[in-house]
This record gives sequence, structure tokens and C-alpha cells, in this order.
Amino acid sequence: MNIHPKIHRNAKAKGRSLDNLIVKHKQMVMLLWLINRESKHGYAIIKDMEEMGFESFKASRVYPVLSFLCRSGLLSKNKRDRKIYYSITKKGKKMLDYFKKWIRHGKMGEFFKEMIG
Repeated sequence: MNIHPKIHRNAKAKGRSLDNLIVKHKQMVMLLWLINRESKHGYAIIKDMEEMGFESFKASRVYPVLSFLCRSGLLSKNKRDRKIYYSITKKGKKMLDYFKKWIRHGKMGEFFKEMIG
């Protein structure tokens, strides 16, 4: 399924398939999904990720990923109450929709349907 030409070009250029790219960058997809639900500050993101089973997702890992997502235009940040809150952008929502379609219509979707019944 040709979901997003730029993602496919980048993946192919590096000799990877889209599924390998998503698996490798599952943390980015999870962050986009989490922040799409509600704008959050870094500590709240880390706690939510830990509750979802990503115990190794500590500050030393989350902030570089958040920074990358901001530089890529997928997230924005603003300061409130002495904390930096991250919000998903239109571009980030579009990317998340592409990932949802890929999962829903591919083998990954079959896997999740079978696993959750």
C-alpha cells in the first residue's frame, strides 16, 4: 500500500520497508498518538509511556525524539506554567493518519485484530 511517497522513498533509499521503518521508530508513532490525544509536557509523556510498558523510555530518550518531531514539523511546543507542552501539528496528524491506514490495511492490522480478538 502506497501510504506516503516520501516515507517510502526514504525507506527504500535506506534499504528498508515501511514496516521496518515503523517498527524501528515505534516510539515516534506512539508519541504522536499519545500527544494527539492531549497536549502534554515531557514528564507526563514519560510517565504515560512507562504505563504503556516502555519502561526504558526515560528523559534521555524522550527529549531527543520530541526534539526531532518538533524539527520535523510533526509537533509544536509552547511554554505554560514553567513547563514545555507538546502538541501535534496538522502535519503530525496527517502522518499519524498515514500510519493508522498502514496498520489498518496491512498485515500489522491483521496481527492486532488477531491478538485482541
